[in-house]
Amino acid sequence: MIQKNKLSDNQLERIQVIHHTFLEVSNISLKQSIENFLKDKNPENEIQIWENIAKAYKDYCCSRMLTKTDKILVYKILLLRSMGSDNYVIEQVAKVGIAPILIREVLCCYIGVEKPITVLTS
Repeated sequence: MIQKNKLSDNQLERIQVIHHTFLEVSNISLKQSIENFLKDKNPENEIQIWENIAKAYKDYCCSRMLTKTDKILVYKILLLRSMGSDNYVIEQVAKVGIAPILIREVLCCYIGVEKPITVLTS
């Protein structure tokens, strides 16, 4: 069963900031982002995870001249990292030919701990 929660004004503002951070690399609308957080078992926890991803993304991308393709890769690496260990991410991303040293550079920006997702079904 999909759980519906209410979001505070503060949480909605934070979701807008997160959404804005990833406009270039994600095709999810703000409305869909909000709906996704509403479905989360613990929206505040998920917002904090996404804030960690957004901070790492900005920290890494702001100091480098990256293409859109590079930024998408950074986004995917950080998303994976939010759900798994550094070693897991390196193993998965290296399979597509990305050098582990480059993956580690991105991972150094991420400060959160991995939190595997729980999928609720109806």
